[in-house]
Amino acid sequence: MGSHIIPIGISLKGLPKEWLSVAFTKTENDYCIHAHFGKNMEWLQQDIRKSFPEGRFDLLLCRNLMATHFEPELQILIFNQMKSALGPDLVLMLV
Repeated sequence: MGSHIIPIGISLKGLPKEWLSVAFTKTENDYCIHAHFGKNMEWLQQDIRKSFPEGRFDLLLCRNLMATHFEPELQILIFNQMKSALGPDLVLMLV
């Protein structure tokens, strides 16, 4: 897989500066993760209000707007789907 593009508007401010220089190339409008970091990853972008990706995941990254802007019933449904998709010692990160 080639490099994955992260728009400048997506916050990477919590990422250590040394990681930025090691893991990303900055262009005018984007950060591109170096291909060797993403080669064993499947990158998905999906509206989880409509459907949830199938399969088991080692890591789920989810924008925090889900926890702040979705109705409580939908939050519970999505959190339960995420919990089912992760193994016992794996990570869900709200960013």
